Amino acid sequence: MELHQVVRIFATTIEVVMLAAPPISPGPGASIDPASAHTGRNRAMELVVAELRAATDLACGQFIPYPGSVRQKCDLWLGDPLEWVVEVKMGRFRGDNAKADDTGIKDLISPFRGDRSALIDGLKLAESEFPSRKAVLIYGFDDRERPLEDAIEALDVLLRERVVARAKCEAPLVQLRHPVFSSGRVVAWEIAGLRDRPTPSGQAIDPGSARP
Repeated sequence: MELHQVVRIFATTIEVVMLAAPPISPGPGASIDPASAHTGRNRAMELVVAELRAATDLACGQFIPYPGSVRQKCDLWLGDPLEWVVEVKMGRFRGDNAKADDTGIKDLISPFRGDRSALIDGLKLAESEFPSRKAVLIYGFDDRERPLEDAIEALDVLLRERVVARAKCEAPLVQLRHPVFSSGRVVAWEIAGLRDRPTPSGQAIDPGSARP
């Protein structure tokens, strides 16, 4: 399976799940919706995986451990035998109450490992020894005042400075059932490895030969 197919399936699944979700209630019994701030990202991914299994014959699941680590887990795996591991982030810059959320951009482009951003996910995948293909995927929602496109472009630039990222694949999200967001997109990059790091003399170091 190619990445553009993964992206298209993911986008279709998000649309199906959101159309099936009841209207969001921000109270204690909040509805489950992949775009909702009240839905944990892991729970949203459960819905996506369930829909993927129902709609396709694709083997898939959540939380595959990184090789050599029992604590670090990748969000999504696809294929048996394993074809893809995918780290997933949601891109939204407004809460369910329509107020601006300044932490949303941090989830995508923060350079600090402790923030576990999409940028850091790309680095982790590039450093990992997964035998399959690897990707970072964003499902995000359009905002006229805080354009998703600007955040995606920033992430694209920062990823390519640090890792070898293939051309990004995209698919639209349309006619979404949500009180704030009505459209968006799914974007993903295949991560092929670490980018060569320049030494002080200006010569590049092959990351595979570097030693601590």
